[in-house]
Amino acid sequence: MLELGSNRIRAIENIDTLTNLESLFLGKNKITKLQNLDALTNLTVLSMQMNDNLLESWSDLDELKGARSLETVYLERNPLQKDPQYRRKVMLALPSVRQIDATFVRSRMLRWRAQEEDSTILIDVSPPEAEKRGPYGSTAHTSEVDSKRPPAELELGALPSPGLAGRLFDHGGTVFFSLFMALWAVLLLEYWKRKSATLAYRWDCSDYEDIEERPRPQFAASAPTTAPNPITGEDEPYFPERSRARRMLAGSVVIVVMVAVVVMCLVSIILYRAIMAIVVSRSGNTLLAAWASRIASLTGSVVNLIFILILSKIYVSLAHVLTQWEMHRTQTKFEDAFTLKVFIFQFVNFYSSPIYIAFFKGRFVGYPGNYHTLFGVRNEECAAGGCLIELAQELLVIMVGKQVINNMQEVLIPKLKGWWQKFRLRSKKTKAGASPGASQGRWEADYELVPCEGLFDEYLEMVLQFGFVTIFVAACPLAPLFALLNNWVEIRLDARKFVCEYRRPVAERAQDIGIWFHILAGITHLAVTSNAFLLAFSSDFLPRAYYQWTRAHDLRGFVNFTLARAPPSFAAAHNRTCRYRAFRGDDGRYSQTYWNLLAIRLAFVIVFEHVVFSIGRLLDLLVPDIPESVEIKVKREYYLAKQALAENELSPHWTPFRVPKASQLRQ
Repeated sequence: MLELGSNRIRAIENIDTLTNLESLFLGKNKITKLQNLDALTNLTVLSMQMNDNLLESWSDLDELKGARSLETVYLERNPLQKDPQYRRKVMLALPSVRQIDATFVRSRMLRWRAQEEDSTILIDVSPPEAEKRGPYGSTAHTSEVDSKRPPAELELGALPSPGLAGRLFDHGGTVFFSLFMALWAVLLLEYWKRKSATLAYRWDCSDYEDIEERPRPQFAASAPTTAPNPITGEDEPYFPERSRARRMLAGSVVIVVMVAVVVMCLVSIILYRAIMAIVVSRSGNTLLAAWASRIASLTGSVVNLIFILILSKIYVSLAHVLTQWEMHRTQTKFEDAFTLKVFIFQFVNFYSSPIYIAFFKGRFVGYPGNYHTLFGVRNEECAAGGCLIELAQELLVIMVGKQVINNMQEVLIPKLKGWWQKFRLRSKKTKAGASPGASQGRWEADYELVPCEGLFDEYLEMVLQFGFVTIFVAACPLAPLFALLNNWVEIRLDARKFVCEYRRPVAERAQDIGIWFHILAGITHLAVTSNAFLLAFSSDFLPRAYYQWTRAHDLRGFVNFTLARAPPSFAAAHNRTCRYRAFRGDDGRYSQTYWNLLAIRLAFVIVFEHVVFSIGRLLDLLVPDIPESVEIKVKREYYLAKQALAENELSPHWTPFRVPKASQLRQ
């Protein structure tokens, strides 16, 4: 160690001869330039603070790049400190430095590197002796982190922090927004029931499924026997219910296998993120190493989206084959069974990764000295700002990426199909001897359009979007905005597709939207529970409120409150200490604060769910399922039907007739 402080030194010469020097203290001098310090390969601590003319340009730091062992620098009171990104630039110029002007900044870059040493350093506080030597040999206790900033901001100094973005969503207003979205979903379904009842009455489909719907042609052609219909009394194609139940059970096994494939893909994505973070953190690029966790998370989201889209195409075809094999009697039952299969798979396919990040990631990490692993790789943990911002990123990548890809498909695929259809038909005409330039009628031009394949894909897209908007709205309040923008574009793309690219669809009668309504109702109930657990366990809303009630209303010291100390055995073994995000004692066990917060969180979940479900039930009672005007018309028709039936029974020439609607009778 060499200490030459407070000596008015202006320059240093021949210091490169001190090759074994480990600590150099040159504070309170008038040094203007760093010279020959790159030869000090063993130098670990350098103090040159209070040299007012030192570091006038960033090139002055080049002399320190040769000191590869340098870990701590004190360069306070220099012109470069006016730069708002001062710490970041010093960190990039000196990759080995962990501490700049008594502030530890290298923790995130060391996180994956320290994984090999079975440790995680979030915010270094002090050496094992709970103190450190100051630049002039004096003892200076490292101050506790006493700030309202999230840990991520303390880690990287002036680097932009994802934790700050998370605070945009993670506050008290999110609770009321989640409550509003849950009630909005309830009202949407209530008013849709009214609209559905109105349309069913207007189109005379109120009893279509129970009385009027006939067997599917495919069912009639494949049914092994016939049996009388219990309602009409006529013989109809029949397939034994027991055989159908066995086939549905076998189809359910296939669904479980495909869901297991999705889970395996999810596990592979988890391992990919862990390995990618390690690889990037070991790269020579300091900036990439600082953002290793974020890069791994973002690329993992993109890979997950690719898996989702590929598996979706495979499973839709498989579900169609299974549903045909199950031999459902009517088209409504066929569509309901097919829809349920596809949705179960798509639900797991699209929502498994967000559910993992929201409720499982970072829950089973362990603590320094006792980390848990998955296939030999340490379990993923949330970034310093929490998993909420990572969940928002995952949702935006999947939701917006899916929307962009679907919109591109809706533009390109109909055009390609239309081009192939016209080319194929015109080739047939040419072979038949028709003139290529001959004029064609309107019906011929319409026949060259692509056949309409139904609205299943449109329903599925809207229902999945409804799930993204409601289930995870507490983590990503921007989801409704992106859904609105997508729907605004989607309406126009669909209008052009159905008017200009597809043939006119053949109208089919239907009593309602079928099982889609029950799926939407299930998503609404799931959304209430999901948002309650998100706010209680993934958000910092309750820990902050608890800290305000019990400690400090201004949140001073909140970051320290959320950090636990590594066990003493870990600190002694690694000659360092660390703080990590958890409510644990020094022995690694959960502290009393953890159990207090757990009780508060569970109470919040129960209260939130009961409040939302109670208000939803009240809205259900206040909003009738059938509009009063429609109900009056139905009762009027029932009365006229009974009256007409009584009159015909009294008539000697009575013949059966169809009961007319009230509007027809008035005419």
